[in-house]
Amino acid sequence: MKNNIKVFIFGGLGNQMFQYAAARTLAERLNADINIDTSLLYVHTKNTTPREYELNLFALSGNREKINSSRLRGFLLLKIYPKIKNSFPGKGIARIFHLFEDKEAFNFNPEFSSLKKNSCLFGHFQSEKYFSSCENLIREAFRFRKPFTGKNLEIAEKIKSCNAVSIHVRRGDYISNQNAAGTYAPVSTGYYEKAIKKICNRVGNPVFFIFSDEPEKAKKEINLPQAVSIDWNTGPDNYADMQLMSLCRHNIIANSSFSWWGAWLNENEEKIVIAPSTWLRNKETNRLIKDLIPEKWIRL
Repeated sequence: MKNNIKVFIFGGLGNQMFQYAAARTLAERLNADINIDTSLLYVHTKNTTPREYELNLFALSGNREKINSSRLRGFLLLKIYPKIKNSFPGKGIARIFHLFEDKEAFNFNPEFSSLKKNSCLFGHFQSEKYFSSCENLIREAFRFRKPFTGKNLEIAEKIKSCNAVSIHVRRGDYISNQNAAGTYAPVSTGYYEKAIKKICNRVGNPVFFIFSDEPEKAKKEINLPQAVSIDWNTGPDNYADMQLMSLCRHNIIANSSFSWWGAWLNENEEKIVIAPSTWLRNKETNRLIKDLIPEKWIRL
């Protein structure tokens, strides 16, 4: 049997990037190809935000990925498997298909390091510990295919010409979706005020760029009259916000994988990245995010 690493892709762009990065790192270690399974993107429930496959925004490896999908497979994994995975039949299914779950979305599972060929990844894998051994390769894989044009080209040039600091305010389904709103803690205005103050104390003449899925509300919340608000990258073009964030010299992120990647892709070796210490509403669960924020980043 040909050596393949399968990964189930689900969630938004940031989530998909975490999942791919883990699979790519494992594939490199095992000299394997990557089988990207998009089945879960096509099974919707009332508590999920509809998503599309977005990794085609990047070059990835060029020719080592194969993409497939099955609505039946997605239904079984999303609806049936979670109910039986701790039973004897469920464990048997996981063993037969070499299914590996990360168990805790934000913490590194050390069993990942001993996975063998033809493993199948099913989870969030939201820690750079899954792919830090292949950092340069992952950065190259996540090069955006499309160059900047129009307003984004103008802003990109402005960002490169100053001490640019991105500020990301995540609202969207964190407010409107019952499941997401019940999981993720709202980031307070106080967090942004403290983060901006810390940047101003350490960076000369910072210029702030505000990114948000609800830009008008974000501008009122941040209240920085001189800040530049990026309010035109909507719908299928919203990825350009991440692309622009990655060009900034420093980053203030939300509790969002989208701005996490905007900051991680920032190649400034002296970058200051500030992240909220409270990511989730549940205090007990929030203690389990120790591997989510890289050690060099500042938690507030």
